[in-house]
Amino acid sequence: MPSPLTETRTLTELASLVLAEGRPVDLDGAELLVGWENAVIKTAEGWIYRFPRMGQAAFERELMILERLAGTLPAPTPEVAWTGRLTPFAAYRTIEGATADSAALRSAPEDVRRATAGSLAAFLVAMHDRFDETERAELGITTQNPRAIVSEIEELLPSLPEPTRSSLRALLTAYQETELSAPEPRPVVLHGDFHFGNLVLDQPTGVVAGVWDFSCVEYGNPASDLRYLLGDRADLAGLIADCYADLTGRTLDLAGARLVGALEEVTDALAEHRPIDPVLHSHGF
Repeated sequence: MPSPLTETRTLTELASLVLAEGRPVDLDGAELLVGWENAVIKTAEGWIYRFPRMGQAAFERELMILERLAGTLPAPTPEVAWTGRLTPFAAYRTIEGATADSAALRSAPEDVRRATAGSLAAFLVAMHDRFDETERAELGITTQNPRAIVSEIEELLPSLPEPTRSSLRALLTAYQETELSAPEPRPVVLHGDFHFGNLVLDQPTGVVAGVWDFSCVEYGNPASDLRYLLGDRADLAGLIADCYADLTGRTLDLAGARLVGALEEVTDALAEHRPIDPVLHSHGF
């Protein structure tokens, strides 16, 4: 999987691919946004042209998932208007809303914070119960393999110096003591990349108004969907978990989710040839 840091295509190059489709598009004032799974052109006229970075099969799976999700969740999701014939990309209207203000949310009154958390929890509850077994098979939604990330890191351990190796072993041990390290007996359909960069609110301290990026959908432990929000300054993950429990009667293992997030940060740093000691230290290892 390529890192965003190795992205070579520029806004000009991607814009030429959009224009090559022969459709009436206006790219004046457009900007390029690059993520791990996608590169996106966002236009001033409110269009998104989203180029996958994960391969044709993953792109086609996401298109099918978006088609099934349209209009079925508590907040809007992308509705693809057209796709490229010459180059794989999806075109859809920008989902309108406000970027979450993490600092303002952190200091907001409890009722405001709980309203935000409740809306995010309600979205996750609906997403987690969205597809039955037949639909998951049709869509190619795979089941999480909690052992995979452990195996990946264990293979790298001998090449790492001490004390980095000891710190990483301590992180692995802590993770293996959580419920997320074992196959999930009651799996759900996960968004897989749920964080404030992939959603908007109706106002900076409001309720969820749209969610996108369904390229990482998988089947597994519901707490996994909070792993990226655990590090956000808004500190809403605990409230979301409380609201989730109120709606479902199910308690989420946030400690395990935090360690999953730490392991992912380690593997990302290794993939990008960055030092992992700062990552380990930031998580107390």
